[in-house]
Amino acid sequence: MRKAIALCLLVVFSCMTMAQERDINSLIFSGDNAMKQKNFYGAAKLYEEALKQDSKMYDVVWKTAEAYRLDNDYANALVHYKTLVDKTENKYPDATYYYAQMLKSNEDFMRAQYFFKRFMTAAKKDNFKGDKAKAEQAEQEILNCEYAWRQQNRPQAVEIKHADEGMNSVYSDFGASLSGDKVLFSSIRPENDSAKFYISKIYSTENDNFSNAVELDLDALASADMSNPCTSNDGNRIYFSLTDNFATGNTYIYQCTRTDDGWSEPQILPEKINPQGYNSTQPHLIEFGYRPDILLWSSNRPGGEGGYDIYSCEILPDGSFGTVKNIGRPIIEDERFAQFYDTISLINTPGDEITPFYTTTDSTLYFSSNHFQTIGAFDIFATKGNFRVWDTVKNLGYPINSAQNDIYYKVYPEEGIAFLTSNRKGALAQTHQSCCNDIFYYNIEKFVSEEERLAMETEIRIATLTQRTRLLVPISLYFHNDIPNPNSWDTVTNQNYSDTYFSYMQMQEKYRREFSRGLDRTRREQAIDSIDVFFSSMVEENYNRLIEFTKMMKELLESGQKVAITIKGFTSPLNTVEYNNNLAKRRISSLVNFFDEYEDGVLRQYIESGQIEYKFVAFGKTMAAANVSDDRNDQRNSVYNPAAARERRIEIIAVEIEK
Repeated sequence: MRKAIALCLLVVFSCMTMAQERDINSLIFSGDNAMKQKNFYGAAKLYEEALKQDSKMYDVVWKTAEAYRLDNDYANALVHYKTLVDKTENKYPDATYYYAQMLKSNEDFMRAQYFFKRFMTAAKKDNFKGDKAKAEQAEQEILNCEYAWRQQNRPQAVEIKHADEGMNSVYSDFGASLSGDKVLFSSIRPENDSAKFYISKIYSTENDNFSNAVELDLDALASADMSNPCTSNDGNRIYFSLTDNFATGNTYIYQCTRTDDGWSEPQILPEKINPQGYNSTQPHLIEFGYRPDILLWSSNRPGGEGGYDIYSCEILPDGSFGTVKNIGRPIIEDERFAQFYDTISLINTPGDEITPFYTTTDSTLYFSSNHFQTIGAFDIFATKGNFRVWDTVKNLGYPINSAQNDIYYKVYPEEGIAFLTSNRKGALAQTHQSCCNDIFYYNIEKFVSEEERLAMETEIRIATLTQRTRLLVPISLYFHNDIPNPNSWDTVTNQNYSDTYFSYMQMQEKYRREFSRGLDRTRREQAIDSIDVFFSSMVEENYNRLIEFTKMMKELLESGQKVAITIKGFTSPLNTVEYNNNLAKRRISSLVNFFDEYEDGVLRQYIESGQIEYKFVAFGKTMAAANVSDDRNDQRNSVYNPAAARERRIEIIAVEIEK
């Protein structure tokens, strides 16, 4: 009887296991289908359901991370890429690259640099199984992270505002442009309140308060996506993009003219503008008045520099179109000498250049690119030129650009406003942060002198740096036992804290070994984990904070600020109070040496002039926690125990910044 019951239970358990496996396989299969249909959000959710039943299916973790990344869900993608980096980096080496990208998108630029470097190092190995082409991209991304960090600490004197809900929705809203007293923009919203079918349409709203948005009545295909409107100055012509999702799937540029009854039937522009089988989109009309109009747009047509390029074409007096030109390439009057010219564009790149906008007020072209040095994925750039000669391309900087995508920059000097589109923090979202684009704007300030402008920018930059510097405090800096200058009564040292830090980090393995000695397997693993957490989360993390603190302090000093740093010392209770007080002072001395020797002594002039002031508070055994061992014969607990190691530190406990 018992054997029969056991057999029944075994059969039931086997059936449940098989059913669970079928359920998991079904979820994964459905997720794969969603990925093929580019329903990345749905795919991610299906994969997540599968992982709830078995979180160690790392192939599914990879698929989940990819789905979140492609859905612009940087936070969730980061979590899953981190799992792969921590658990199976050798099997999924590209996860390290994407993990770094997600860190960058989440504005963790210093850690992103570290993992980009880690990916580059791995890619140099002969047995590397990842995409080696990404190594070159990683090298550029390291520079981008450094640039992004600098930009965030040198913000432009601009207040970016989020357009209210009269224009923005929880869906994707983008491409705002002025047309008379109206603002035209595009939005991808559910069709007939459907949760399944979304379509892009063009809307119009008031330009004074962005309220009462209504759909623009253009007679186009009901199933087509319409977007990217651009009107002539007199409002009688409108250009826009149209995508027929049920025919070719390509995007082409159309034109309508105003009639007594509204707008004419949309007419597709000629094939020289819209080559079949390629996308032509984001039209922008430039009206000079003294020369033929020019149409700008972005296209992935062949013959470009790579990806999407920006093109220009004159609209002749009879309404026909002239020669299409890849913008930024030199104009060659005599083709006999073409071989002697460098024909590479100064504007278009092997990446993507999109959303062009040109203002005749100051002859400046604005566009977005993912190839030049960027803060995020797509950044907004500007270059002055007259379509024959172009100046150097410049990034518009932070906060106009963010760690996410920033596109559709359009500036109207006469109206005193500039628009941009971004999925940055603060954008409305139906599912997750950064999923959808919203429209942002900022007001252009009245003319001020160059001196006043620089003073305002400096004031804002100093305020931002001051706040960021203060937020880094307290900073705890850790030492090995009796370091520096062991067995000494000296109160100063010649050592620099960086030297003691790197020596300390090299002792991590010894700490793991000594603290786990003699323990059973479970307790040994716990002991090793506690050592690893201490070295990564406390020793290494705080050293990185010190580096960041010092970089920002240098900028504040260069801006004429005075910085007062208060430093407190702590020690473990392995000696007398008098000895420990001297030891704490030696440790503080190593930090003073660090500042003195930073970047070959760049801060020394500020130390000598009194622009940097130190305030010292040193304590010994009396400040140690009561549960820390003071038994010299029990080095496992008095030296290698994380509880004891945490006491061997100094802290920057306060920073005062004033002019």
